[in-house]
Parts: sequence; C-alpha cells; structure tokens
Amino acid sequence: MTRNEFIEKLTTALSVRMSADMTAELIEDFNAHFDEALKAGKSEEAVCEFLGDPAEIAVQCFDMEPPDAERYVGQDSAYQEAELRRNLSIKLKSWNLQCAPWDGEKFRIAVMIGEKAIPDPRVRIEEKENGLYITQLPDDDFPWIKRFFLNDGQRTLKVAIPRSFKGEIDAYTGSGNINFSELALEGKLHAQTGSGNVSLAGVSSGETFSCHTGSGNIRLNDCSGTGDFHTGSGNITASGHRGTIGARAGSGNLRLETDSLSEETKFETGSGNVHISAASLSADLKLRSGSGNIIFEIRELRGNITGDTGSGNIRGVLSAGTKARFILRTAMWGSKVHNDFENDDLPNDLPVVELKTGVGSLRIEKIQP
Repeated sequence: MTRNEFIEKLTTALSVRMSADMTAELIEDFNAHFDEALKAGKSEEAVCEFLGDPAEIAVQCFDMEPPDAERYVGQDSAYQEAELRRNLSIKLKSWNLQCAPWDGEKFRIAVMIGEKAIPDPRVRIEEKENGLYITQLPDDDFPWIKRFFLNDGQRTLKVAIPRSFKGEIDAYTGSGNINFSELALEGKLHAQTGSGNVSLAGVSSGETFSCHTGSGNIRLNDCSGTGDFHTGSGNITASGHRGTIGARAGSGNLRLETDSLSEETKFETGSGNVHISAASLSADLKLRSGSGNIIFEIRELRGNITGDTGSGNIRGVLSAGTKARFILRTAMWGSKVHNDFENDDLPNDLPVVELKTGVGSLRIEKIQP
C-alpha cells in the first residue's frame, strides 16, 4: 500500500463518525509520521505495514477524542467488566491504581481522569482460568493516539472488586500511586511501585501482604495480617495494625501507633528515626536505625524490646509500674545514660529492655498509668 492509498482509506474511515475538523487534524498527524519515517530512510510500504489497517486505526481513534468531546460525558461506555477469578494481577507502567470492594458479582474496571471515567485502548484485560490479568499497554503500541493521551491528566485505573473475591492480588505500577481499601482477603496481597506512594486502609489478609516502593511513602490504617513493608527513601506510617509487622526504610522515618502489639514487630531504617507507640506489648519489639533516633512509648510491657542506633539517641517511656530488666549500653565513653527504674536484684523471668547506641544518649522515663 502506498502513502496516498493509506491516507485516502483512513480519511474515509474516520469521516464515518468524526467531524471534518477532527479528521483533518488526525490526518495531519499521520502525514507528519510519514514524513519523519521517510526522512529516516523507510519506504512508504514499510510505514503502512507498521501502522496497520486504516479501518482498525479508525476504530481505535473513535474512542480517543479530546476530554471535552461528547463521548466523555457518558461514562458507562468507559467501564468494562470481567468474570470473577481466583487471582487478580495488575501491571501498570505509569498510572495510579485504586482498588476497593463493591457488591457486584464481577470485576469492574475503568480508567479515570479525576472523577471521570474515560475509554482508553491501552487497557488489556485477559480472563484466564487461574486469574484475571489487567495490563497497561505501552504508548508505542498506539503511535497514532499519543497526541490525545499524553497531556490530558494523570490516569488512575480503578478496579471494583467483588466482596466475594478471596484470592490473591499482585499489583505493580512503574511510577504511580497504589491505594487499596476495605478488602478482606484470604490469599496474599503484594503491591509494588517504582516511585509512587502506597496506601492501605482496612485491608486484611489470611496469609501475608507486602508493600514495596522505591522512593515513595507507605501508609497503613487499621490493617490486619502478617505484613512486610519496604521503601528506599520514603517514610512508613502504620496506625492500628494487628498482626506481625516488619518495616524497612533506606533513609526514611518509621512510625507505628496501635493499641496492642501481640506479635513480633521489627522496624529498621538506615538513617531515619523510629517511633513506636502502643498501649500494650506482649511480643518481641526490635528497633534499629543506622544514625537516627529511636523513641518507644509502651504502657503495659510484657514483651522484650531491643533497640540499636549507630549515632542517634534512644528514649523509652514506660508506665511507672513496669517491671523489667534493663541492659543499657553506649559505645562512647561519657555518653548520657538515664533510667528512672530500679534495675537491681530483679528476677530473670521479667521482660528485657536492651538498648545500645554508638555515640548518642539513652533515657528511660516513667509515666503514670
């Protein structure tokens, strides 16, 4: 097929549903694409083969009018549904991801700009026997639509998950944010983003759930289950978590506020601060920072606490009636060590609070229950 033949067929196909102005605008884009390709040494036939069937291109373009076009006013056409499957896998390149439950029997998927659902052909949905796979296809697969899809706002893939879904979820986005809310899962949940933030609210897992981000923040609110969370340079904040939790940050701060810590908790950061606040502790609590400060506030202590920082300070606040054995060490002679509690002639079966700092100070204080 020659260039003229291609342009003629595409013009005819587009004009079936598009205005003359929009058709002319798109044809101008395709002519520019031909000009660039020919300058690069490609033949007209090669360019036509790369672009594909003009009729199929027109069908794609019908779903890609600018955001103020009439098609974007009616949102129902922008939603897609998929049958319930055991597992859910989502892989995005740059979009945000938002997942929440709904009362329907099928998955409901939409691409959003703000509060508006829009059609976007870059969403691929595959229903397989072992799961539902949702993928954001690369922009290069749609060379004729970049003009309309790159500059009209950040996209969010919104997935409504049937409440009856109890399987596993594996979600990834290259640079977007991830948000899960009010999901009760029996299987695993894994959420990973290259540079975005991760937020989980009211999420529970019968197995394990993990969140990883290269440089973003992680926030948990009222979640339950065995969790592992890691960020390269962001912060991790957890409130009301129930279950075993481990948090690691390369340089960010770690903070946990909860009523009860009844399972092992381990927080570690390279250079950030660590702050733990709990009404009761009945399991092991392990805290470490390379150079930051460590603070813990525990009203009822029945578990062991281990704290270690290379050059930061450690401050512990415990109820006045706390009975524990304290092992407080500093590597630097002359560093300040203060302990409000008696630490002599105590039985061996008491909880142990073992704290160490390289050059910082150690301080254990009493608070009234």
